[in-house]
Amino acid sequence: MSNRQISLGRVLNFIHQLLSTETEPAVGLCDQHKHAVRYAYKNGDLKATGEAQKLITDLPSGRHSTRNIVFSKDGKSLFLTVVSASNNNDNGAASHCANILEYTPEGEFVGVYASGIRNPVSLAINPETGELWTSVNERDNLVPDYLTHVVKGGFYGRP
Repeated sequence: MSNRQISLGRVLNFIHQLLSTETEPAVGLCDQHKHAVRYAYKNGDLKATGEAQKLITDLPSGRHSTRNIVFSKDGKSLFLTVVSASNNNDNGAASHCANILEYTPEGEFVGVYASGIRNPVSLAINPETGELWTSVNERDNLVPDYLTHVVKGGFYGRP
């Protein structure tokens, strides 16, 4: 998607992130990060051609408000970050927190792609290899933030 302004009509509360691929319409995280929604959009459109369609509902919530999404290189997976439920202790009460989750492009939950990632605040796909990468905000003044390649089934130490 190029850097230009498009109108998506009435949004739920706000859009945190918006992305699209050659085959997928615009997908964004909205409504206080509780839902991922899809907008009908074709390349060149300056406005959405319909209302937001809820793609993924009732996303797990953590202490931090960041959620990020990215499609896999082949467009067959949608990855979504869920941050930690607390600053220093996750007791399991918050399902799927501190993980990167995998969904189909249609919003069907596939599973936990990687776990134990305290606060994954961004996602990217290496355009050549298709590898998933994330940057992680760690605890304030204790350990440094880091950037890492994420492997399927990987555990990254949290809690």
